[in-house]
Amino acid sequence: MSAWFRFTRLMVCLLFIACTSTSTFAFQSEHTPKLRLKKLDSYSHLAAVTTGNKASSIALLDVDNFKKINDKYGHVVGDEVLTTFTQIIKNRIRKSDKLCRYGGEEFLIYFSDSDQKSAKRILDELNFALSRQKHWSNTEEKFSVSFSSGLLDVNGETNLDTIIKMCDELLYRAKREGRARVASFPI
Repeated sequence: MSAWFRFTRLMVCLLFIACTSTSTFAFQSEHTPKLRLKKLDSYSHLAAVTTGNKASSIALLDVDNFKKINDKYGHVVGDEVLTTFTQIIKNRIRKSDKLCRYGGEEFLIYFSDSDQKSAKRILDELNFALSRQKHWSNTEEKFSVSFSSGLLDVNGETNLDTIIKMCDELLYRAKREGRARVASFPI
């Protein structure tokens, strides 16, 4: 398979980074009328995945017990949790990294030029920062939020469906192991 074909295939698979959700300001995987197209910063970070010269990782994140938050505090508070969550992420990741709302309370982060160990450190920092947020403007009650994630090095893999499936399996392993953690394959 030629490098150009792999790059093109990856570009098609990673089109999720072309749209931004107006509610969470995270890229969204599905194109809907409520979203606006956003020009990609650079394709060079995507080319690195296909060439294997640089490490890249993808993480699938899921807000822990999000349904319980919505049920107990309402959807307005749930939306605030998601917006706060995405702002914490966007404030920490680099411009070369990409955040995507994958669906509901699930998000993907593409860590450009980052190996699994570096990406895991960032995810742990994000979980710590999110857990410190206890005050919410749309409720008097104080509570903290965490997320679980599945993290995968994607060097050489160009099929986003395969990558997401593997991340999803790791995500559910993190949930089974107690939530508020990152699950990955051994380095």
